[in-house]
Amino acid sequence: MALPMKRYTKLQRDLNTLYPVVDRVPYEQRKALGLSVNQGSPLQSLGAPCPGVHAKWTGEFREPRKGEWYLSGAYVEAYCAPNDLSTRFHIAVLVKTKTEMVEVTTEV
Repeated sequence: MALPMKRYTKLQRDLNTLYPVVDRVPYEQRKALGLSVNQGSPLQSLGAPCPGVHAKWTGEFREPRKGEWYLSGAYVEAYCAPNDLSTRFHIAVLVKTKTEMVEVTTEV
């Protein structure tokens, strides 16, 4: 069962929209963002993105260089370029986020 989350089927023109990160965040980037060891790794068995980190669109549309993050997919998600890519994508940067669990109780 996948965890519920807001997913976009097209890129939002708002530079503050957060997109899920589905590739593992490299150690150097996790350290720079101040993430713990467990944060920055997708929960693949649950079909969930990396907890504690999201991607923001920079407004750039160009070929990503090795190690840069870009947005792509039918559901827009962030991926890390494994090498210099020749296809143009929307470039993204990673941001640390905090998720709070809220319990809602209703009376029947």
